[in-house]
This record gives sequence, structure tokens and C-alpha cells, in this order.
Amino acid sequence: MIIAHAWTTAHHGRMIVRRLGENEWTVARDVRLDALAGSAPGTFASTLEVASQWTEHDWLRWMGTRLLFVTGK
Repeated sequence: MIIAHAWTTAHHGRMIVRRLGENEWTVARDVRLDALAGSAPGTFASTLEVASQWTEHDWLRWMGTRLLFVTGK
């Protein structure tokens, strides 16, 4: 949320939201790991310790069951 706010402020209140493509699994991984790192235990179904060990295949499989959106350019 802080990242979205900083980006919105820098671009005169306009925020672009887009869906992540399958080839952007590293973006999904980074956002998810950041969310897990900053959350209380039990907030998510997984933990930072588990998700940080996932392979590219694991991330692609996880992304395949969700619609993932990010803010930015």
C-alpha cells in the first residue's frame, strides 16, 4: 500500500493497475514475500519460511490459480 501511495503521489494522483503476466513470476514472488515478511503469523495461508523456498515452477503454479494485479507503469 505504501508503494502504491508513493507512486500515485508522484504521478499527480493517477494510478495504473495492471494484471501480472505469467512471465512476471519474479514480480509476484517479490510482492508476495514482502507481504509475508511484513504480516503477523496466520495472516496468510503460507509463511515466509515456506514461500521463500519455492522454485520457479512453484511460483508459476501458484500464479495459475489467481488473478494478480500490481500498480505502476
